[in-house]
Amino acid sequence: NTDTVTILMTQAETAATTAALGNDVTLKWDAPGNILSINTGRIISNISSIIAGDYEIITGAGRADFIDGSVIKSTWFDQLRTAGRHIDDSRVVLEVRKEETLDYDYTFVIDLRLDFKSRLTIPNGRTLTINSPAHVIADSAYFIFNETGTGAVIFTNGGTVHPEWWGASADSDGTAGNGTDNLAAFDSSLASLVNEGGEIRLLPGKYRITDYWDIRIATLVSDRTIKIKGQYRSTAIILDNDIGTYALVYDDGSDETTLQASKHVLILEGFKIGHTKTIILEETFHPGTGLYTTARDSLYTKLRIVGFTFGLHAYAAWKSAYHEVSTPYNQKGITIDRSSFLTTLDRVTVSNSGDDNTPANGYGLLFKRSSGVISAIGAESSRSYGIIIENSHGVNIVGGNIETYTNSRSILLRGLTGANYADIRNWTTGVTISGIRFWNALGIEMDEGVGWVEIDGNSWTNNAPGQIEGISTFMVRGIATDKLTVKNINYTSNNNWLLGVEPEHHRTPNWGHAFTKDGLTYQASIPTAGTYLQGYQIINSINPSFRWVIRSDGTFGTLNITGTIVDWTTDPNIITLSTLVGIYPGVHVNIVGIGDVIIGNVDTDTDIATFSPAAGANVAGAAVT
Repeated sequence: NTDTVTILMTQAETAATTAALGNDVTLKWDAPGNILSINTGRIISNISSIIAGDYEIITGAGRADFIDGSVIKSTWFDQLRTAGRHIDDSRVVLEVRKEETLDYDYTFVIDLRLDFKSRLTIPNGRTLTINSPAHVIADSAYFIFNETGTGAVIFTNGGTVHPEWWGASADSDGTAGNGTDNLAAFDSSLASLVNEGGEIRLLPGKYRITDYWDIRIATLVSDRTIKIKGQYRSTAIILDNDIGTYALVYDDGSDETTLQASKHVLILEGFKIGHTKTIILEETFHPGTGLYTTARDSLYTKLRIVGFTFGLHAYAAWKSAYHEVSTPYNQKGITIDRSSFLTTLDRVTVSNSGDDNTPANGYGLLFKRSSGVISAIGAESSRSYGIIIENSHGVNIVGGNIETYTNSRSILLRGLTGANYADIRNWTTGVTISGIRFWNALGIEMDEGVGWVEIDGNSWTNNAPGQIEGISTFMVRGIATDKLTVKNINYTSNNNWLLGVEPEHHRTPNWGHAFTKDGLTYQASIPTAGTYLQGYQIINSINPSFRWVIRSDGTFGTLNITGTIVDWTTDPNIITLSTLVGIYPGVHVNIVGIGDVIIGNVDTDTDIATFSPAAGANVAGAAVT
């Protein structure tokens, strides 16, 4: 029983008794027809090796028992159901060698290998379950599962699946109507992973879909992860539809309170989302959103979303990370709404179209009612905003480049639009902006409902005359502890740098002092509640010019100008506070250790402001004029 033996099956045989083959015994069939029939209740066990072609060799109500590691062909049995009964729970590989149709629900607990000659049809009402630790061994490009009606394939062990297994093909050339509609295959691949999660892997090429792909995974078991992975810069999902709201969507319809209990995790990585009807140079955008998600604890990495009204819109997607996400040529690049708790954007490029056809009021990034870190940002816009921070608390914008176009604002900070700013919950507070290179346009604007802002170590370069404004604030309202700190700034090649607190001019004034800026007359107004800015500081900065430093609430505040080189047109030892319009009663301007000071173009209300050193004094070589 230890010898190496090959038994040549030259005639039909019936196994009437139970028997065990030796470990080194091979059963060999040279031709079809010589079938081994195993009687009811009988077992031929310890089968380690069979040599046979694609024809039936085993039948009967008994069972053939294969040792672990054996490779078995489905063609050796009359149908797949019979093969499953014989292999039972053995750790073997079943090669499905012909097209099969399930007429029953079946669960495999073995390795299932399907080659290019085979396909399983799962008809309406039937389910094929690939149970742990089983998995499918198949080429990524093979069409192996044909689901009809409610027929379904379920993987309970996670792993990797390919939409091609359900008939998908990345065969679109990017034009409307060209290529396979992959939506059903995408849906099936996603549904197959609902129990344990897993990875959907896309191949290089363009996948066409004719409606949005709903990736909400409504039946996904809690604490499971679905990863959808493409081949970065080589994989695209193209929406071929003029009326769909989204291209990809994860939206279970819940509000943020309900979502607190959700633990579904979604990872999107390495593919482009685009719309075939909206090419880069077209004047219109596809209405809707490239990706809409409410998934929490999720990761979006190496994505490129092109040609939509909204590129990416995340709502209540808490504790999510966006890494190397690019949203060019959308009207509005990325919207992060109600997505607090460790939300991070890293090496993200946000923009809307760089041509004149971009709709106005667009933006690269809107960070609304959220908190988190935005690092190594790249932003550009056209006739709009690079970044908008609205009603957010604890936002750190650190490192990166922001380039905007004519009359576009780089960063806008504001409270919740249209809200009551007597309620601090409607403010934007605790914002740090550092290490940003601003290029070619307007700088930072603060509108109503802003407090506790620090701007540190940024640079402005190559900004056109009459175009650049560094930091302008409109109606910064708050309590006495609010502050704006501007420090370690380098302003280069700017011809019209404006830094200061401008009065509100968006509403009817209730306090009258008119002044003119850029040919327009504005009214300085005091709000009925709250104050303007306090604790305003400019520290260790090079080449700023100050205008409209406003203080008008009747309390004593201080503008500190410390260690700052201000003038770029005259002797660098002379500091010119040019056009210092509107230093109102109660303001103390404190100038420390920065050399001679010239204060020019001061309006008539400043005679009740105070200065350190006082006008005409010379303290440690610092003359104040």
